[in-house]
Amino acid sequence: MPMPRASSARTDQDGLAWFYLGRSSSLAALGRPGEALVELGRGIAAAEAAGLPERAQLLRFHARVIEVRLGIAVPEIIHQDLAEPMAEGRRSWHSGNYAAALLQRGEYRRASLASEAGNMYHTAALALQGIDGGDHLRSASQIAARTWAKAWAGQTVPRVSDLGHSLVGSYAVLALALDYSRTVTGARLVGDLIGATPPRQADMAALWAGIGLQALARGGTVADPLNTVATLSDALRRLGSTDDVLSIMTRLMPEAVVIASVGPGAHREIALAANTLMTRSGSPTTAQVLAAYAQQNVQTRPGRAPNFGAILVALEHLIETAADQERVGLEHQWRMAREAVLFEHGGRWALPGAITGTYHCGQPSSGRTLEA
Repeated sequence: MPMPRASSARTDQDGLAWFYLGRSSSLAALGRPGEALVELGRGIAAAEAAGLPERAQLLRFHARVIEVRLGIAVPEIIHQDLAEPMAEGRRSWHSGNYAAALLQRGEYRRASLASEAGNMYHTAALALQGIDGGDHLRSASQIAARTWAKAWAGQTVPRVSDLGHSLVGSYAVLALALDYSRTVTGARLVGDLIGATPPRQADMAALWAGIGLQALARGGTVADPLNTVATLSDALRRLGSTDDVLSIMTRLMPEAVVIASVGPGAHREIALAANTLMTRSGSPTTAQVLAAYAQQNVQTRPGRAPNFGAILVALEHLIETAADQERVGLEHQWRMAREAVLFEHGGRWALPGAITGTYHCGQPSSGRTLEA
């Protein structure tokens, strides 16, 4: 006897929902999250049409994962999701999505409280605050999640095996790049490691830009120095709170904080953070600035005062990049920024070419050296 038409249609819609979930998973694995999100939307519509709320919920939660990857997740919406009835296993999984959404908004303290101990997002949230989740966490994802705790402590950051498009894998790459930026030799590798395109997530975009500026200050190059500064300001505006990200930057990227604070479109909070750093450093003499820059081959330590010789190198690079691109307004603004730093810290210094260097299209020109 044939099944009733309504039941047959419901089964077909359920099968269609699973089909779209499978397609979205394949697209996400291929690094095409936008298309994956579209497929999930179709699957949700099919599940709702079939009167299958639990299936629709599952697909919505998968969509939240993609939204995190795209940097558009809204923690408040995910928090509302968690108020719905669901199995405990699904609730535990979706709590991780909530923590990931908080991470991308730079709310690391909230993320650590919102996720379960041992969860990779919980471990990452702690590490981004300088707290190591413990040596007992041995999986690749947990090791990746712990890398920022190593960076906070000034320890060597381990290179983590490829974790595909995972969020914690992206944090691990940034931690490794920061580790490289602590020496002149390593800084030259940072541009290739972080790439030319900033992450979609606001917090990672801010860290990405800060690391790029750190590398620039230590003689490295990045794909587009001017855009790197703009990316930092934009990312800070997108954060739910700047406190946790700026805590990292003031401790581990002091030069980047000062550079961004004196540049065009500086974010108010980074200007305040830079003022604190400048007060800590006092007013170095010309000799102290030159001596500090000469020590750039020595690995830097966390929590130090900014190196103003290195800052001036980065500012020269930004000036020359703007000149090479014939962006007259930006060139003038960066020249004014350099003058502000010189005025603030000991008056007008005559810096020799061995310190300032000359750049064209991101490369040091011949006849000059970046190391005193």
